[in-house]
Amino acid sequence: WDKSDNALEFADNAKAVFGDGADLQIYHDGSQSVIKDNGTGQLLISGENTIALTNAGATENYARFLNNGAVNLYYDNSKKAETTSSGFDVTGTLTTSGLTTDGTVTFSSTSDNVNFTGASSHALWIPASNAFRFNDNTKALFGTGNDLEIYHNGTHSIIQDSGTGNLMLASSAFQVTNVAISETMIYALPDGAVNLYYDNSKKF
Repeated sequence: WDKSDNALEFADNAKAVFGDGADLQIYHDGSQSVIKDNGTGQLLISGENTIALTNAGATENYARFLNNGAVNLYYDNSKKAETTSSGFDVTGTLTTSGLTTDGTVTFSSTSDNVNFTGASSHALWIPASNAFRFNDNTKALFGTGNDLEIYHNGTHSIIQDSGTGNLMLASSAFQVTNVAISETMIYALPDGAVNLYYDNSKKF
């Protein structure tokens, strides 16, 4: 007992031992500070309100556990993840080598783009344009054998049917127009005519 520090001091490797079978040990081995549970049951750390893991000066948080509330995780004293009443929130980028879910997966953003990144090209959801964009050479594939491909190769827009069967376009009326949708090139009707145009003037 050191009266000057008003503390009970243990030398290196001297242990405070608890339990009939030395179930709980607290000591410093000369290099590391150790809380060691060798016994049955759980090692419980309980607190009436908040439990915090901090640096030595208690000036930076590592983790905070709130009674009836969140578990917060920090990086350099900046909160990066927390549990919520509905799940788990991450601030920043979440990187994982795999993701398995047994529920609905929602990609939600009202301002920032949602990126789907590949090796050389990718797709993204653009909330400002209310659009899902495939970059050049990123393909939308359909069919188990990738029978139908839709993509832009940087020069041309391509719908490519390389699988079995026919490429079928089904519609109550079929119309091919210019980019501005202001001039008709082809117009076809079921149970009716197929019309061909020149400079928006029907010729055949």
